[in-house]
Amino acid sequence: MESDMLEIIGIFGVSFVLALSGALMPGPLLTVTIAESIKKGPWVGPMVILGHGLLELGLVILIVLGLGPYLKTSLVTSSVALIGG
Repeated sequence: MESDMLEIIGIFGVSFVLALSGALMPGPLLTVTIAESIKKGPWVGPMVILGHGLLELGLVILIVLGLGPYLKTSLVTSSVALIGG
């Protein structure tokens, strides 16, 4: 029981650090967030964070369900590269 909890905490920690490292890098998303915040106000930032978090959560769920090997296929990686990600 305790080892299960430690494993969950470890997964959460690694996921958090990976997501944070991606979120901290300046890039197009930061530019859009700043531009939209100027136009639409302070709620843009939290909405961007929520959207990013939902995407990350979806990916984690897919990996937990065993779709990790599928996500590594050249079709999926090429599609993500073309779409942007």
